[in-house]
Amino acid sequence: MDDLTQSQAESLKKLSTERLRSLLVKAGYDEDLVFATERPDLLRVMAECILKPEVADSSPDEAAVNRNRELYFREQEIRLGEAELLYVSKRQHARFSSSSSTRRSWNYDGLSYA
Repeated sequence: MDDLTQSQAESLKKLSTERLRSLLVKAGYDEDLVFATERPDLLRVMAECILKPEVADSSPDEAAVNRNRELYFREQEIRLGEAELLYVSKRQHARFSSSSSTRRSWNYDGLSYA
């Protein structure tokens, strides 16, 4: 980290641990090893990658491509589920709002006519 420019070091420190891990896996490091490594070591390895890009093999292997594809589809599945929940929630809210306004219109002089 000492050999990085000040702006590079600051940018690196701002990265979340998960982002560091994903970048190192993308750079070709073993996923199990990366996820077992603590943040200070992740920062050190990432700094080495910035200073010497040839340290890590940048060509993705087939397993990494499949993992990325599977993660993408899982993210899409989660987003679809969230959209469905939002739709159902809005429909229920609209149904509740319309039925409660109807009840209020039948409430005259403090007496309930519903």
